[in-house]
Amino acid sequence: MLSFKFTVSYQLLILAAIALTVASCARKYRPQPLTTFGSNNSKDITVLAEELTPSDCAHYFSKRVSKKTKDLVPVQLTIHNNTTDTYEFKASDLSMPVVNRCTLAHKVHYHTNKRATTWGILDVLIFPIIFTVAGIADIHKAHSTNNKVDSDFDARVISNDSVVQIKPHSTVAKVFFVPEVAYESELTVKLTNTNTRKTDVVELDLNSEK
Repeated sequence: MLSFKFTVSYQLLILAAIALTVASCARKYRPQPLTTFGSNNSKDITVLAEELTPSDCAHYFSKRVSKKTKDLVPVQLTIHNNTTDTYEFKASDLSMPVVNRCTLAHKVHYHTNKRATTWGILDVLIFPIIFTVAGIADIHKAHSTNNKVDSDFDARVISNDSVVQIKPHSTVAKVFFVPEVAYESELTVKLTNTNTRKTDVVELDLNSEK
C-alpha cells in the first residue's frame, strides 16, 4: 500500500512539473531593435524602404509574429532627417494599404479565453489542483506576453491611422504590414514639412533596396 501511494505521489509530482513547465516556458516575446540601414550623412532628408523576409520578421519581432502574418508583407521604412525642420507623414500617404495595428496584434495574441477553457477541461478530467495552478500561471504569462506585443507594436509598427513625425536631426525606423494581395514593388511616400506645409513625394523601388 505504501509503495502504491509513493508511486501515485511520484506520478503526480512529475505531472505537476510538466504542467508548470509547459505553462511557464511556452510564451516569450523578445523583440530585437530594428537596423537603421542607409547613410544619414546627407544634409537633406533621406527615405529608404526594404521588404523584410520571414527570417527578418522573426528576428526583429518573433517567430510567432512571422508565422501568424504569412498573408502579410512587412516593410521597414527608415527616414534620416538631417534638416532643421520637422517632417511628418500619415499612413494614408503611403501608396500601399497598411494593416491596422490592432488587427495585427489580434493575429499574434495568445487567446486567454481558449486557454482557460483548455486548462479547465484538464482540471476536471485529470487532477484539479495541478491544472488550476498551471492554468493560472499559463494565462498570466499569455496576458503578459500580449501586453509586450502591444507595447512593441505601438512603438515600432505603423498602423493605418498612424501619423509619424521625424524631428530635426533624427532617424525614424518603423515597420508597416501590407496585405500580400496588395503588395507592390514600388512604394511612394509623401512627406510634409510641418513648418512650410510643403509636401515632397519620394518614390522607392523595393527590389533595388534588397
